[in-house]
Amino acid sequence: MLGYNGIFNASQPVDYESRSSYSFSVEVLNPIVDPRFLRRGPFKDRASIRVAVLDADEPPRFSRARYHMDVSENCPPACTVGRVSAVDPDTGLTNNIRFSIDPQSDPEALFRITPDTGLITTAMELDRERDHWHNITVIATQRDNPSQVSRVLVAIETLDLNDNAPELDRQYSTAMCDSSTIGQSQTLGMLVRIFHSG
Repeated sequence: MLGYNGIFNASQPVDYESRSSYSFSVEVLNPIVDPRFLRRGPFKDRASIRVAVLDADEPPRFSRARYHMDVSENCPPACTVGRVSAVDPDTGLTNNIRFSIDPQSDPEALFRITPDTGLITTAMELDRERDHWHNITVIATQRDNPSQVSRVLVAIETLDLNDNAPELDRQYSTAMCDSSTIGQSQTLGMLVRIFHSG
């Protein structure tokens, strides 16, 4: 209670999901005693107060602050990349949420997401030599209140496949002695070429 005005405030944040009501008692006291009313008893009274916490609709909550997934390059369309999940913090349910991909984060529409399950799949083959990483934004929207929206970053790594034949960086020539006989082993030289992905 604050002074003589009878106004009380919460000393800490309240959460409807953890506790929906609070009960306490309040005592009021008249500090100025009038002798004419002493025979009526003490100049104070007590009342019970119950405060109901109203449920404020909260946006969906993803299971992670950020997701990291990977997929092999040249994986055919509809190849599974991974899954995101979210919950409605007001009900604890997951079936009230619709998933989508922010088109600005995936302008080439390389990925798809199943609205009901959050399953992310490829829409076409990916080429690691072109892009190692794809950062898309997944949106979770509450079905019964579309204004409640959450977003999460999904970083997708394209895994390299050894799909490039080795190439020589220049022309090579060597010579051998004309007196060599059939079946004789002779070292002509050594060529080493190391390839790195990307």
